[in-house]
Amino acid sequence: MEIPEELLVCGFCHNRLESPKLLPCLHTICVNCLTTRRDNLHQCPTCNQDLEDLCAVNALPEDKFTKSLLDFADVPGDTEEEEYKFLPKLLEELEVSQNAAKIDLKKVKLQSEEVSFDAFKNERDFFKIKRKAETQIKEKLSDLRNRFEKYLKEKESDLMDKLDTALKDEEFQLSQSVIWNRSVMGSIENKEELIEKCNLQSIKSQSKAMAYEKVLHEMKDHISKIGRSISKKHPVKLDISFKYNEEIDEIFTKPVGEIEVRKLGVSTENEHAETRGFVETVPSSPTIVTSPFSNAVYQRTFPSLLPTDSKGYVVGITWIPTDRLVLVDKWNSKLKLYHENGYLLHVMNFSGGEPTDIVYTKGTNTRHLCIVAIPSGKLILQVAVEDKMLRISSRITTVTGYSSISYDKRCSRLVGGVCQPFGMPRIDIISSNGNVEFTIASDLQHRPYFICPRSIDVFQYGIIAGCDWQKNRVLFITRDGTIKGSFHGTPEIPLMNPVGTTLDGREHLLVADCKKNRIHIVSCNGDWLGSYDTSAHVQGPREINVISDGTTTKMAVSHGSGLVTIYHLTDAAPSELK
Repeated sequence: MEIPEELLVCGFCHNRLESPKLLPCLHTICVNCLTTRRDNLHQCPTCNQDLEDLCAVNALPEDKFTKSLLDFADVPGDTEEEEYKFLPKLLEELEVSQNAAKIDLKKVKLQSEEVSFDAFKNERDFFKIKRKAETQIKEKLSDLRNRFEKYLKEKESDLMDKLDTALKDEEFQLSQSVIWNRSVMGSIENKEELIEKCNLQSIKSQSKAMAYEKVLHEMKDHISKIGRSISKKHPVKLDISFKYNEEIDEIFTKPVGEIEVRKLGVSTENEHAETRGFVETVPSSPTIVTSPFSNAVYQRTFPSLLPTDSKGYVVGITWIPTDRLVLVDKWNSKLKLYHENGYLLHVMNFSGGEPTDIVYTKGTNTRHLCIVAIPSGKLILQVAVEDKMLRISSRITTVTGYSSISYDKRCSRLVGGVCQPFGMPRIDIISSNGNVEFTIASDLQHRPYFICPRSIDVFQYGIIAGCDWQKNRVLFITRDGTIKGSFHGTPEIPLMNPVGTTLDGREHLLVADCKKNRIHIVSCNGDWLGSYDTSAHVQGPREINVISDGTTTKMAVSHGSGLVTIYHLTDAAPSELK
């Protein structure tokens, strides 16, 4: 009889349990973790409940059940011959006890299922009430928000245009200086590499040596020319100030409205609590919506393959605020800029490698920046989108090739996924100059987390979602390697071929399953919250990306042979959409 290994391993350190202790949530931890890692024990890794009052290690009870399993696993299976005669009778007694345990488990399981059903029902009813309140708030504030956003956009556009006009000449001169110096540095580095690679011991003839002497002589002359061409630029000193109209701050001092919550009853867990109401002032900042969008409403589909393209499909996609899309066509080594209505605006061709992924980072009204991964060239490109044009603004050379790329806005770091054959499967945290600051690859037992982390997203509070195409799993993990959860689908709809992932603007992850024609909605802990069925308009959804301007949220889905479909994500019920 084999005891499952997960029952004998500590959920914190992943080592075999020693002196197991029972946490308040009834999960097990080894005493070594309690004594050596107490400051880092904030949540149970099994149920994610917060752990409090762990200062007194001895106060936690011993997990006698797990201790008995450990003792049972350590007992040898062979029986001495003189003991064997007592074994049949003992096994009969054990069978009676085992059957009694099965009955007890069934009773507790039934009770747990009933409580779970009530909990899900209560949660569902709660969110219905909450969504109704959210709808009322949105309806009241919608007109005010639209008017205020329109006003701010107009003023922002005016200010940015004035700033661009005032600094146009200086920006051009600085950009040209950077390009020239980068070219000079590249020339110097090429010559350094040539000298490093030339082994004098390999020269076996005088004629070869004299020829190399001429190379060095010419190089010295060329270096002198480069040195004479180098001159330090002294840019014009600028003092840019923005005279802010402080009178507009008065609007933020006034409450928009009030929320009144009347508790009409209390749960059985809090029978001692009194029924009470309270009034909370609504802040002027937007309300954080925790529930996902209810529906994905089909808008249109357009093809992205050009007459000169070979067959293929879109492997990366990102929105450019507010109505443009950049598509990654790996098979034809192109980036394509489209309007969301399907109009082709620009095409960028690559000759030094195939692009595999793209992520939007930041932008202004006139210029937006994206990061493009080219794993075969060990390159990360920064691509600028200016009106209807794409252009490369900078290059980052990396030590390995990244097949997937994402961006952590909190710390301005890139997050790259490595897949075979470009290196050991892992996720790297990458600085702006291409250096790896942290690697997420395996657990403490050196078991790899990933086989093919081909899609990556970063939640605003730092949790990284890595979609593994080979394991058919999405792993949720923090930057320090702490596992927060995982998603394999549901028993009814298991993940069969997860491809693209994206955030929905409300801090939920959307996961496109190419085989199931489903886009799952998942929390940052891996909890399934629902799904969108795409089978009516999209067969085999692959890459997905979402954009929101505060009033409208749009989702782009790639599928088929270069097709792209646009959906609107909405909270409206299906009956209201007809």
